[in-house]
Amino acid sequence: MKSSYIEQLEQRTLLAANPNYIISFYGLGGAGDFGADWLDKTVDDAGAATNSVVRKYNEDAGGRALKDFLRSADRNRNMRIDKAEVATLNVRVIGYSFGGVQAANFARYLAKLGQTVKGYLIGQATPIRALVTLDPVDEPPLKHTAGIPGNVYNYSNYYQQKGGDTTIDLYTDPFDIKVDSITVDDPANIKGEPLPTTARKSNQVRVDVVYADETVKHEVRDNLNGKLTGRNVNHGTLPFFAYDLAVEDLIR
Repeated sequence: MKSSYIEQLEQRTLLAANPNYIISFYGLGGAGDFGADWLDKTVDDAGAATNSVVRKYNEDAGGRALKDFLRSADRNRNMRIDKAEVATLNVRVIGYSFGGVQAANFARYLAKLGQTVKGYLIGQATPIRALVTLDPVDEPPLKHTAGIPGNVYNYSNYYQQKGGDTTIDLYTDPFDIKVDSITVDDPANIKGEPLPTTARKSNQVRVDVVYADETVKHEVRDNLNGKLTGRNVNHGTLPFFAYDLAVEDLIR
């Protein structure tokens, strides 16, 4: 087993050699739970496209993520984050559901000038190249992250801005349908929630056909015929429909 000191040296060396960084936060339940495979694919592909170091955390591991990042960024080993240490970094952050709120909080803490975060004095805000929050949920019915700080250059909120870029299965025979709870949050409300007006006008709804065909339809029982519509959003189906745009927003 590696010592913590050796791990710290490896983290610093890795960051020094590669200034590109992607931090991701899973939804409720963490790695191995709902949506995790899709989020992994998103960040892995974005990481490959940007030659980034990728780090993945559960929705309740914001403190650990901050400590890991600050330890790596502190190349002078003086427990202080200075301008020269972050000037060349390209940091991208993404989170789904509860992890979306954690992602936004991660960016906020890195902008707390003059304050000490996890033992490190923030002498310079770390620039966040992209912050992507995918249907962020704090407490129902909150689905937004307010007060995004100025260190975030590109911010994409997949609920208020784009309606999650999701679609929901709208079935031809709604009376006999049986839907697994993993497919929709509320089986009694199969149409989900109306898209915000700005999202309906955005025309940015796309379908990831691999996930939609292979996963979502298989969650619907009794082989019911159905079709996909882009006029409704549902938190539980977001991972199956936002992949391509999420990658685009993350790597820009």
